[in-house]
Amino acid sequence: MPTNLKADIAANEILLSWGPPAGLSKHQVSYEVEWKKITDSQWTKAVTREHKYLLKNLAPETDYDMKVSAYEKILDPNEPVEVKQEEEKKKGDHTFI
Repeated sequence: MPTNLKADIAANEILLSWGPPAGLSKHQVSYEVEWKKITDSQWTKAVTREHKYLLKNLAPETDYDMKVSAYEKILDPNEPVEVKQEEEKKKGDHTFI
């Protein structure tokens, strides 16, 4: 689980930042960031290797659910970062804001 999760909130974006999971700081870790409006059922998902992610184009005066998951994985440095929409389908080791 990512550590020290923080959210810096601006008008229509949120910068999420976190530390590496305990015990995995020397390993390659990828992070899955998911977010949705509280009233929505679909999550938007992004995968990153960074310890931060900027959620952009958020609706003003709107509450969001967010979660960050860590996965230990050998990463290809040329592997693209992906962003996609999907139904909520799993529960696991997440940090919620």
